[in-house]
Order: sequence, then structure tokens, then C-alpha cells
Amino acid sequence: MFKSLRTISLIAFVLMILPLAASAVVESKTKTEYPDTVTLEAGGENVVLKATGVGLREKTMLKVDVYTIVSYVAEGTVLD
Repeated sequence: MFKSLRTISLIAFVLMILPLAASAVVESKTKTEYPDTVTLEAGGENVVLKATGVGLREKTMLKVDVYTIVSYVAEGTVLD
């Protein structure tokens, strides 16, 4: 009984934490956060975009941070 209760508690904890961990994509150096999904309206339909990566633009030998950027792709798109 105790073992099954512990297992159920662990599963519940993981399910509660999982959405928090997947809510943003973070650029590692600047800690800039972007949402992992974005919903837009196009042609009267809602389109869900998923983040595929983030990047940082650095300029000159001094490595000055210029900007960060995120790439989104329509959900369900096959990437080759």
C-alpha cells in the first residue's frame, strides 16, 4: 500500500512539474526567455508555432551581445 501511494505521488509530482519546465526556451548566455509555442491567426484559422532554437548575435572581437533571436516552425511541419 505504502509503495503504491509513493509511486502515485511521484507520478503526480512529475506531471505537475513537466508543464513548468516546458514553458519557455532560454538563450543560455543572456538568459533571454521565449515562449516554446506561439498561436497566431492566419486565414481565419489558428496556427500553433513551436520553437526550434535560439541564437545570440555577437559583434566584434570584444564579443558584444547585439541581439537574441528564436526560430519558430508551424506545429506538424516535417523537418528534413
